[in-house]
Amino acid sequence: MASNYYSFHTLATLLITPLVLGTLCVIFPFFCIFRIVLFLYRLVVNENMKGKVVLITGASSGIGEELFTGVKRALYKYGSPTHNLPPLLRSSTRLTSNFTTMASNYYSFHTLATLLITPLVLGTLCVIFPFFCIFRIVLFLYRLVVNENMKGKVVLITGASSGIGEELAYEYARRGSSIVIVARREEQLRKVAEKARSLGSPDVLSIRADVSNVDDCKRLVDQTVNHFGRLDHLVNNAGISSVCSINDVTDITTFTSVMDINFWGSVYPTYFAIPHLKKTRGKVFVNSSSVAILYPPSLSFYTASKAALIGFYETMRLELAPEISITIATLGFTDSEIIRGKHLKDGFLQVESELANVR
Repeated sequence: MASNYYSFHTLATLLITPLVLGTLCVIFPFFCIFRIVLFLYRLVVNENMKGKVVLITGASSGIGEELFTGVKRALYKYGSPTHNLPPLLRSSTRLTSNFTTMASNYYSFHTLATLLITPLVLGTLCVIFPFFCIFRIVLFLYRLVVNENMKGKVVLITGASSGIGEELAYEYARRGSSIVIVARREEQLRKVAEKARSLGSPDVLSIRADVSNVDDCKRLVDQTVNHFGRLDHLVNNAGISSVCSINDVTDITTFTSVMDINFWGSVYPTYFAIPHLKKTRGKVFVNSSSVAILYPPSLSFYTASKAALIGFYETMRLELAPEISITIATLGFTDSEIIRGKHLKDGFLQVESELANVR
């Protein structure tokens, strides 16, 4: 499955990238005209803040303080009496600061930079793209011939009771790996373990755990190392979806579990596995999602949790190299319980079969 994904990704890159570059070259002149018109419009028309209410968090220093001073200056400009201002406003002495000017200067610089830098970037991409294609083709052919020998290696997979995690367990089993499968459903884990053994895995360890619990994550890594004496691959696959518009949320706190499972449920095992993976020069796989870069509606909490994974593990890629390598998957629709309608709504797991028909 991973090999097929890489093949598809390579083919898509080689085909789609020139189309994207060509499209950008065509629309860029119109984009420049739009930015210039918008820039000139904003130089002339500013929002009238008179009578409006502004709430600023983090206003004791830095950007918040500058925003706060700008509001105070606006109050003086429109004739608000000093004695009616809150004490913090009255005590401020930085009346010469003008945040509106600062914002305008920033926007001017941003517009100028966009108009100058974008064509340079497009030109550079057109020049390097042929070499990039050659590199991707060579790398693709190399990976078709040379595969990592997984026989005897130990792989820990979270969210392995169904979907992508289950299929990954079977693929590693076919390659002769010893695997550790983790999920909350013990009965389903047992079935996956039996099939993995029948496919060729020499040893399968099932661990019931909740990846949103930091103690459970430490325990599952410790059990893996105590049982096998090593860890080669960590597959962070556990996740849950959330289908709900922000307009329909009745209790915002019920959605913390989305971040707890999707983000911290990958970070916790990774943290505890790092010392062991360094010894084997191992690999970390994390299952993000294409929604992290597409931003579909009604998936705001799910999208945020998956985007957080990309930001965290891209940083980890630099911090842990070359001892540990990182792979981030941003898959689209994949046959799993999530696609079949299993998701979090108002803090409770639900299965809505009609969602399975949405593609």
